[in-house]
Amino acid sequence: MAKRMSTRSFNNSAVSDQLLSNVLWAAYGYTPEGKRTIDLFDNSTIIYVCRQDAAYKYIPENHSLQLWKAGDYSYVGQSDTAQVKICLVYDDNKATEYPAMAEIGKVGQNIYLQSISNNLGTVTTGTAATECQTALELPQNEHSKIIMPLGYPSVPYDFSNVSLPASNLPEVEESGVGLEHALSTLTTETLWSSSPINAQE
Repeated sequence: MAKRMSTRSFNNSAVSDQLLSNVLWAAYGYTPEGKRTIDLFDNSTIIYVCRQDAAYKYIPENHSLQLWKAGDYSYVGQSDTAQVKICLVYDDNKATEYPAMAEIGKVGQNIYLQSISNNLGTVTTGTAATECQTALELPQNEHSKIIMPLGYPSVPYDFSNVSLPASNLPEVEESGVGLEHALSTLTTETLWSSSPINAQE
């Protein structure tokens, strides 16, 4: 969490299929228990991956990429030096815009966190989001809202773990739990015990 940042300049190093797989799973995949890596609203998000070889649709049910259109689509959106562009789209047959955008926001945040944990960079961009809609010739019920470039930062992130400023709360402790484990064990609760949460928590 402390390392989370936005990257807008990328070098030309290729993003491996393994790292892309990690990011897509964290974004919208299924855990080993059959749950999702985010708390879904309407399951309305669709992810398209634009690369130099083709554009693909991410299929979370079997964690795979389905060819959408052959050709170089890495130009879609901003940050043209990024090797991969991840287009976050919603299906208006499943949700209206506001709840769909809330779900897309969760997906995007997981993309940020998984990217930085794999020494990759990304940023949320919306100015040119319609380029995905046009270039990929998406169905009328699908609306491209965010494009997230993915790649290696042109300047490595010089992170130093500096303590947060003093406050009336205890200093934040590192849990020692990795992102993948946290997402795999994610649960959604609607009932709580009467035990109070302490200040450290």
